[in-house]
Amino acid sequence: MSAWQPPDFKEPEDVWILGTSHLSPESVANVERVLRTVGPDNVVVELCRSRAGIMYVPSDVSDEPLVKSNMFSLGGAKFFGAVNRSINLGGQSALALRLLLAVFSSKISSEANRPFGEEFRAARRVVEDIGAQLVLA
Repeated sequence: MSAWQPPDFKEPEDVWILGTSHLSPESVANVERVLRTVGPDNVVVELCRSRAGIMYVPSDVSDEPLVKSNMFSLGGAKFFGAVNRSINLGGQSALALRLLLAVFSSKISSEANRPFGEEFRAARRVVEDIGAQLVLA
């Protein structure tokens, strides 16, 4: 038995996978270059809905006002919103893992003096420019 598909579903001819580093300026440039060159219909980013707000956090490498990373900015939301989402989605273990990841990524970002996740923001900006659909995965 095959999986259900919408009536207008069309299997993609090509799938491109671009590996990135959250702190690499080269990754940001690669994301922008590949997306503008390929001009895909859909762009999949490795973000869950609870962390998707990171794509809208301005940084010093964009034309938007600077927002420094802090240990809760990974969620793109205020502290209590991130706590509530984590507990609702996975309980106390999920909250502990989220806090650990946030502390770790904030420490790395501070030591590298680079904003965390700029490649996500670059993907979002290009997707908006080229009229593609952004897909969270």
